[in-house]
Amino acid sequence: MPDCEMCGKKTQNLIRVRIEGAVMSVCDSCQHFGTPLETKKPAIIRQPQEVKPFVPTKREVQQIVKHTPTRPRKKEADIENLYVVEEFPRLIKEAREKMSWTQEDLAKRLMERKNVLSNIERGAFVPDIKFARKLEKILGISLIEDSS
Repeated sequence: MPDCEMCGKKTQNLIRVRIEGAVMSVCDSCQHFGTPLETKKPAIIRQPQEVKPFVPTKREVQQIVKHTPTRPRKKEADIENLYVVEEFPRLIKEAREKMSWTQEDLAKRLMERKNVLSNIERGAFVPDIKFARKLEKILGISLIEDSS
């Protein structure tokens, strides 16, 4: 049986109280000398619940597809009439240097490897229309013309 830290009486139930800044375990008759401390309740440990994947119903899929906006696609014939101008290596290099960018700087902005850009600037590689449009946008130049 534990002893009361204040009077020394042996008791079954001790209560934790703060008396003049000190925390003590005391008996029922000594507890009025201090303020009782809140007893901490044991933490409840909850088991994680299984997360089920979202599987839309057929109706939900139809609504999603129905309300998803689509961009108008360019006809292949329109793209076939476009070509990259012959002086593209010079135009790209001059525009890049005008902006005080290294090949590496421009490659990062294009999210492309530096050696790809190097090959384009040397004329060893002709960019496709999509990549040329990206170059036009970033460098503020015109690289694509219509053959029709």
